[in-house]
Amino acid sequence: MSPSKISSARAELDQLVRRQRSKLTAQLVNRCGYHLLPLIEDAIQDAIVKALEKWEYDGLPDNAPAWLYRVAYNRANDLLRRSAPEIDYEVAFNSRLSNDQLEADEIDAELKLLLYCCHPELTPIEQQILMLNLVIGLDYTELANLTLTTKQAIAQRLARLKRKTRSSNQFRSGQRLEWHGESIGSLIAAIYTAFNLGYFPRLGESLIRRDVAFEALRLGQVISNQYSASDQQGRLLALVALMSFQCSRLSARGNSLDEPLLLQDQNPNHWDPHLIQQGHQMLILAKQSNGISEFHVEAAIAAIHSSKNADTNW
Repeated sequence: MSPSKISSARAELDQLVRRQRSKLTAQLVNRCGYHLLPLIEDAIQDAIVKALEKWEYDGLPDNAPAWLYRVAYNRANDLLRRSAPEIDYEVAFNSRLSNDQLEADEIDAELKLLLYCCHPELTPIEQQILMLNLVIGLDYTELANLTLTTKQAIAQRLARLKRKTRSSNQFRSGQRLEWHGESIGSLIAAIYTAFNLGYFPRLGESLIRRDVAFEALRLGQVISNQYSASDQQGRLLALVALMSFQCSRLSARGNSLDEPLLLQDQNPNHWDPHLIQQGHQMLILAKQSNGISEFHVEAAIAAIHSSKNADTNW
């Protein structure tokens, strides 16, 4: 394979991993147990390395997410056997898998992972850091730059947070946590931070990071479809509206040299009409909820900027 094709395969794999990491983590911890999160993360990382080695030469398989899941699942099973060979983990592992298939679907597993990150023993900042790492997939360098610390400090902090949540009896016993206003507030903050990183990145060579921005939008959509508490619902819907408007213009924000284009220099024909329509629908719903947030104002401004036939109504 030529160097350009290898580079393209790596970029495509990076985007696939970003989209699938949270789903893969959610499914495996849901089936193996949250106390095995470090082992699961190792298994997923091994699967990613194996995928990169294979796919950059052979190309992506027909069902890449299923391939990643199968390899990560098998690797987790192997690591479990090595950690305690005297225990028949294969029986317990497959038994848990069968039970969970009846209990929860993919979305439910992902919601459980988000709730895991919003554990009440963590501070709001700690919850956001855990979500950005586990759910959005930001690495130590990205988190260090966001928090103005070092990679080593972030690694140590994440290790402490994961130990704290792993030891919780609520997860070991399978007790389900419930959403509340504070956890939704932390989730909104994490989604908004991730979206800004993708929409206006501070690291790397790319003008934008579509995978990060669209993953933030996807998570906002998932939560807005599942959560209807009046105190945060309007704010969450307004954020989804804002991200929809902004994502609709991502393809037009740069030229062929990956240089930024001002709004008046962008080609409206390259905007995504479906995302613009979704933004308007979400904004209408957000206005029907109690209260006005900063996201209502930002989404309303973005709605005007997304109009192809009108100048900005300053």
